[in-house]
Amino acid sequence: MGLSFSNWHDPWYLGEAIRAPGFTLDHHQLLAMTLPRGMLLVGGESGPGAADGDRSWPSVARALEVAGLPGALQETCTRGRIQGGQRPDWGCSTTVAAIC
Repeated sequence: MGLSFSNWHDPWYLGEAIRAPGFTLDHHQLLAMTLPRGMLLVGGESGPGAADGDRSWPSVARALEVAGLPGALQETCTRGRIQGGQRPDWGCSTTVAAIC
């Protein structure tokens, strides 16, 4: 989800300017603008560079903080996708944030 681990720097998106030292914006600010409306974060990438799951939650937590909703961190259920198209059961964790 974060710009640092995405391909938003490609010319057909935002370009190399987002990698400049003075560029301080990231997706948590965009997410903060959607709050307190519901939002679904969907992904399906797997492997060492995957942006799903634990790697995305810091941006979600920061969005809650920027939106003035730091108390919104709560238990939520996340759904992952595993190889072969199987869909596992919902698993709950108290370390993630609910936005929806």
